[in-house]
Amino acid sequence: MKPLVVVLAKDPVAGRVKTRLGATIGDAIAAEIYRAMVTDLLEMWMQRAWPWDLEIHLDRPSSFYARFPFARALQVGADLGEKLYHSLSNGLARGASAVTVIGSDAPALRPEWLAGLHECKADVALGPTDDGGYWGIQAVRTSPRMFENVRWSTNTALADTVSAARSAGLSTALGPEGWDVDTEADLDRLIDSGCAGPRTAAILSEWRQRAGKHPGQ
Repeated sequence: MKPLVVVLAKDPVAGRVKTRLGATIGDAIAAEIYRAMVTDLLEMWMQRAWPWDLEIHLDRPSSFYARFPFARALQVGADLGEKLYHSLSNGLARGASAVTVIGSDAPALRPEWLAGLHECKADVALGPTDDGGYWGIQAVRTSPRMFENVRWSTNTALADTVSAARSAGLSTALGPEGWDVDTEADLDRLIDSGCAGPRTAAILSEWRQRAGKHPGQ
């Protein structure tokens, strides 16, 4: 079985996705941006051959993802740590040589980021982001204790995960650094980076026009 990439995704309705972003730009447009980002990610996967299999793990049933030709399952666990552990452990138990879990809203994601994680030889490899979190995590071995006491959605999430994994007897390594989109400033960064997929670029251009913003603002 190929290495496996799991995309943790949400039912993309307003008020359930990109809530930090929605607090400043509105839940409706934040949901539109989320739908564009996840569509770009999955369509990118459909358009080329990859050395990984891909699955979508959803927070609840959603017809939005029926258009994509990937296996789907529901996330298992009460918090993010439990969900990550289940996705990683379940994939390994089914025979994958390595399992990588990523979010569905990392619009700057590039194949080389995943390749860099896969090249790490540690039990657990993480792709750091510049806000103290991480855009993805790969495991070839897991422990039920690998996410103990991680403070999610804080600038210590990466450091906490490294500490927890090591305390659980797992070796760790850091892969390529990336970034994700949580704030309005991140949207500007994404636009200026040129990394946005076609659907995301289109909705961001529309958002800028609605907001009366101009390039560079």
